[in-house]
Order: sequence, then structure tokens, then C-alpha cells
Amino acid sequence: IDGMAELGLRLPSSRLGWIFMAIGQALRFAVSRRPRPEGDPRRLRDAELAHLTALVTLELFFAVRLLDMMVISLLSANLAERSGSYGPSASAYNNLAYLFGLVGAEAASTRLFARARMGDVRGQSRSYISQGLLALGRADFAGAEALFARAQSVGEEAGDRFIAASAISAIGTVCELRGDFAAALRQADVLAESARLSGNRRFELWAEVARGTAYTLLGRDADALIWISRRGDDLAEEDILTTVGVHGLRAYAYLRAGRLADALTHAERATAQIRRTGPGVFTHIKALTGVAETYLAAWADDLSKRPGTASAHEKPARKA
Repeated sequence: IDGMAELGLRLPSSRLGWIFMAIGQALRFAVSRRPRPEGDPRRLRDAELAHLTALVTLELFFAVRLLDMMVISLLSANLAERSGSYGPSASAYNNLAYLFGLVGAEAASTRLFARARMGDVRGQSRSYISQGLLALGRADFAGAEALFARAQSVGEEAGDRFIAASAISAIGTVCELRGDFAAALRQADVLAESARLSGNRRFELWAEVARGTAYTLLGRDADALIWISRRGDDLAEEDILTTVGVHGLRAYAYLRAGRLADALTHAERATAQIRRTGPGVFTHIKALTGVAETYLAAWADDLSKRPGTASAHEKPARKA
């Protein structure tokens, strides 16, 4: 992001500025614009800037700066439209296609996903993963798994371990949501092997969180607590999404073990991070459930010990 100013792309310094930029870029995107004329040297510069801004959207996603990510996605797509080349902005088109899909604009979503697939293999695979997530949101588990498997196949054929691992992780989420927890654990093991082969730290985090989730879902409380003592502290210091997932899982595991005080400690740590993220797509469902169940259990415990008195856990329990 810092490097964008050096290339003449100045970004807002305030939240209001980001909102105005979002409105301006959205209006520009809504108006069909022809590419610059062939031979115009600005076409190449626009294509380069489109690629740079598309890369920035990925960093903004992992930083959970979702409004900023969508604004930069619009900027990237607008630059691509002017350059006449959609491939460099595959990530941006993918983000916008996903957003249109969420609000039910299926025709626009399909058109933008098609443009996202005009890029490289990673762009194609990301589009399949995003379409799979939309299917998952509709509880179309078979459709979601088919799209994720397609993304994994494309990634593996191209030797792109990042995309393959993303798809493996997504398939594990499908297994979790449809209640096949043993399969979810197997997917976590597959993901762990992918992390080992690639040496990618982020894959390792995904695998560890997936494994901890599977242990809790399978009722393997002893394994869950061993996982917590072995990996929990390290993982909880990673990126914000992993931190929320780990603390939520720890809350759930401690609650099942009857250690309410420990569960509350981690539910509160997860809640503090959740407040920082704002709205967004979140797949650590069991972790979030662990936070909610912990606050409900604490509220119930207060009522049983001190009937008729106010409970400090009532408000977070209701919010959960």
C-alpha cells in the first residue's frame, strides 16, 4: 500500500475519505468505459497498476480491512477496463464477483467471475473457490465441494501449492458443515502434509486450526486439550483470523472439560479480536460457537449461584 503513492495512486487518510473513494470508484465501474486507444502508452501503465492494486487486495483481506479491500478492488477493475486487459486484475474481479453474488446479483457475478478467469491459473482457481463459498452459503454442499475440488485440481496441475492448499482447507470446511467430522480431520492431515512440502507458514496455521476444530467436533476432548497445550499459545499470536479461531476453540475445549474460568479467559480474548475485524466471511464456525456457549454457560452458572442478581455475563451472552 505504501508503494502505491510512489506510483501516483494516493489513498485516503481517513475513513470518510475511503467512503467517498468507494462511491467514486463504484460510479466509475457502473459506467461502461472503453479501453484507451491501441498504442496509448498509458495502457501499459494502467495494466501494471491494475496488477499491483489486485495484489494489495489480498493483503487487505488477510488484514481484515474489508471496506478498503473492496474499494481497491473497484480501483483495480477500473484500471483494467482502461488498459483493455482483465487478467492482471483477476483477484479484484474475483472479489467483486463474490460481493455481487452475496447480494443476489447472479448475472453480474457470473460475468465478473468469467473475467477473473481470464488471468493466470491462480486467478482461475480463486474464482472456483469463491463460487464454492457462495454455494456453501446456500448449503449446496455438493456444488461447493465440486468447485473446491476443481480449484484443487487446477492448482495441483499448475504446481500452485497455495491454491491447492486453499481448496483443501475449503473442502475440510464442507466436511465440517455437513457433519462428516472424520473426513474433516483427514482433510486437516492432507493440508498439514501440503504445509510440510511447501514450507508455507500460513498453510501450517490453517492445518493446525482445522485439526483442533476436528478434535472438538469429534468429541476427542483429551486430544483437543493436548493440541491446545502443544500449539495453542504459538498459534494465538499469529494473524487476527487465526487468533480468533484458536481462542474460540480453546474456550470450547475448556468448557467441555469443565474448566469454565479457563474457557472464559479465551472467550474474552476471542471477543476482543472479533470486535476489531468488523463484518466479514468467517469459517471458524466451531470457534465462534465456543465463544457463545462459554458466555451462556457463565451466565447460567451465575444465575444458579446467585439467583435474582445481575450477571456480568448476561450482556455478552445475549450478544453472542
